[in-house]
Amino acid sequence: MYGGIVTATEASGVGAAAVLLMWLILGRMPASGMHPISTVALRRAFDRGLRSTVMIVGLLIGAYIFSFYLINSGVTQVVLQYVDHLDVPPITILLLVVVVYLILGLFMSQLEIMVLTLPFVFPMLTSLGYDGIWLGIIVVKTIEIGLVTPPVGMNVFVVSSTSGMVSPGDGFKGVLPFLIAEIMTLALFIAYPEIVLFVPNAMTN
Repeated sequence: MYGGIVTATEASGVGAAAVLLMWLILGRMPASGMHPISTVALRRAFDRGLRSTVMIVGLLIGAYIFSFYLINSGVTQVVLQYVDHLDVPPITILLLVVVVYLILGLFMSQLEIMVLTLPFVFPMLTSLGYDGIWLGIIVVKTIEIGLVTPPVGMNVFVVSSTSGMVSPGDGFKGVLPFLIAEIMTLALFIAYPEIVLFVPNAMTN
């Protein structure tokens, strides 16, 4: 990724393929302690992956249609003009957006939030002078907090169902210290953008 050979999405595919290859190789070695992958388990894994991929592609198609409508209807420009005429500092708009993202994260999945809001939020905040890379990190970090907050904390429910010993309620209680740390990290990123932009700026120099 750093060398520009693959994108983040492609890197995840390369990593998954590498893990599968290692399992196929090590599973044939008795001393490795790993069991060979059964045909049923492999088929089930591919089935789950295909279902998730189809769902995501469907959402992305809807997102492109939605973005196309916003651009051609002029809604985005109306929102930008409205924000430009507001007599408030840019940081107020940014904090308002962050609060909205935190609230949406309580009830919606992360992909849905990005599909519905980024066509408005990204051009609006970049027009106020905020760096696009920094803004992307802020949005992702804000949305990630929704992964561990009730009632739709996806990560907590996944861990709970996988372990079979921890209830979702206990899971939400357990992640509370980490949730506080996430909010503090988000506050630091907003107060000191250099933390986020240090590496991108070093790559361009």
